[in-house]
Amino acid sequence: MAEGIHGASSSIRELVLALHQSGAIEEMARSINEAATAIRDIVNEINDTVKDLNKRGIIKDTSSAIEETTNATLDTIRTVKDATKAAAETTPTAVKILREVSDKVRSKAADNNSSK
Repeated sequence: MAEGIHGASSSIRELVLALHQSGAIEEMARSINEAATAIRDIVNEINDTVKDLNKRGIIKDTSSAIEETTNATLDTIRTVKDATKAAAETTPTAVKILREVSDKVRSKAADNNSSK
């Protein structure tokens, strides 16, 4: 087991040496530094944009508009719910009336046909 650990350790040392000699480690460090700089710049831009939006009241206005829209939507939902309930309550009566009218029309039509 110690021999395996020694062999793995030796391989890792050789890999690190090869990476260092090839300049890959320095290149990775430069890439990481460039990425960190780019991330910092993006975060600064986002912060500046948020500050500007806040300063101009856009965030507050948008928040208010969202709140108003939510309240209007809730009112609409209540109205539709009430209308649906009213329709459900009146439907049986409407169906009954339509049946009665239909029966009268059929009866009249039958009387007219039989008298001819």
